[in-house]
Amino acid sequence: MEPREKTCCFTGHRILPQSIRQPLSALLEREVGRLADAGCTGFLTGGALGFDTLAALTVLRLRETRPGIRLIVAAPYAAQAEGWREKDAALYEQIRSRADEFLCLSLSFTKDCLQNRNRFLVDRSSACIAFLRRRRSGTGSTVAYALQEGIPVVNLAERL
Repeated sequence: MEPREKTCCFTGHRILPQSIRQPLSALLEREVGRLADAGCTGFLTGGALGFDTLAALTVLRLRETRPGIRLIVAAPYAAQAEGWREKDAALYEQIRSRADEFLCLSLSFTKDCLQNRNRFLVDRSSACIAFLRRRRSGTGSTVAYALQEGIPVVNLAERL
């Protein structure tokens, strides 16, 4: 795992309207590139559907031209993709296999494993890229925790 001062985490909603995926992907690419230019080498995602997946794919794409950056996936529990649509589970496995590091934080689902994963992401990062539209959500709690901990947050939802 990269040092905290060189790591950025992602947090965002699982459901992304199709109409914003392309502009959001472009914003993600610019922001990840900006952080990489500033010395960030580790990009930490929780492996969830939606924004986490889009962020992971962006890092993997940028890694082709910026070989110094690394994708780290921190899954909240071992069977995270169980019950997902086949297409989504296959994409998750593809991302997992291409990640530079894969961490499984719990063997099984527990009532607090998602919150533990979100805190893990923030506690190991010096920056956070978010897609936050609903403050009363897991993403909202993660952003609030990051700000409480003094971690700067870039909310890409404000740029769309």
